[in-house]
Amino acid sequence: MKTKKKMQKNMEKKKHKFQNPAKSTPYERRISAERVSGKKEEKRRKRSKRVGIGFVVLQGMATLLFIGMMMTLGIFPFRYAVSFVAVVFIGFIITSFSQKRKKVCVILGRIWSAMVIVVLLMGSGCMGVLNHALESVTGAPYLAEQKSNSFDIMGTGQIFSITEDSFHVYVRDVKGNIDGNSTSEVNLLATVNPETHQILVTAIPGEYYVTIPGVSNGQKDKLMQTGTFGVEASMAALGNLYETEISHYLKMDFAWIAEKKALLQSPVSWDMAKEVLDAVRSISEHVKTNLSKYEVQQLLKRQIENPVSWKKTTVSAEGALTSSYTYSMPDTATYVMTPDPASVQSVKEQMKRIEDGELLRKD
Repeated sequence: MKTKKKMQKNMEKKKHKFQNPAKSTPYERRISAERVSGKKEEKRRKRSKRVGIGFVVLQGMATLLFIGMMMTLGIFPFRYAVSFVAVVFIGFIITSFSQKRKKVCVILGRIWSAMVIVVLLMGSGCMGVLNHALESVTGAPYLAEQKSNSFDIMGTGQIFSITEDSFHVYVRDVKGNIDGNSTSEVNLLATVNPETHQILVTAIPGEYYVTIPGVSNGQKDKLMQTGTFGVEASMAALGNLYETEISHYLKMDFAWIAEKKALLQSPVSWDMAKEVLDAVRSISEHVKTNLSKYEVQQLLKRQIENPVSWKKTTVSAEGALTSSYTYSMPDTATYVMTPDPASVQSVKEQMKRIEDGELLRKD
């Protein structure tokens, strides 16, 4: 009995000795080190796999964000949009497959993925800023059932297409007062034919002596003063003068536009890029139109799809200076410009030629 207990005690000591790394044999120490190294390698592989999955997921999210912002911006023709989607999808496939290959491919794939993610996020951010600018500058969007290439303009029963039919845009200088009613010395009437890519710009003096339908009861006033009754009053006055329908306006701070135009002509730099971005963000404070976002999207999409240069012709309305009373100043005679009938008729004829698609000379 004693011998048996002694043998068991010796075996336990021997077992304890082998379990102690300090007292184990070189072979046992090597086996133990290999097991530890194997566990570390397994942990490293799992960690690397999780990092790879993280890159794939992040790039996938950035890809979806880019596609969503591109669709929301809505200015790219279908074939361009499909091309962009195909490119970003191929980039996602490259990243996914690279994480299942050898170590070198894995590392290169992650570098590629990081660059793609940065580009996609920057592109999404730029499109987001542009989309916000479009929404803030344009008028209220049309209802979903009206969002087609053709719609009934102003309830007249006439089908109008912003990309096919001619239209008139009244342009005025707001001098920083984008939302208020004020006088304007700069008054332009643009006749646009999107089919022939022609624009007739008629410069009209602020002193032009005109009637304001629905406001002045037949009395006349300076064109610059009509803005105090709202931009629609100016549109109605010019529509009455030239016997045409003016349904759109564009209010601009010309001084701000000139400043930003000069900025775009300066050397490309990081500071310039930041200033341009700030200008896009603040554009709603200096530019406003009643064209809907959808209409502007259609015009931009048409221009991107068919990037031809527009032909612009500029004419000036003429008249004779005289002194007379005005609707806004009935008790004081002031200088006004009586429209020259020949000049009015000439502008009307050129407008008609633009509307009919006839080519005019280019400035």
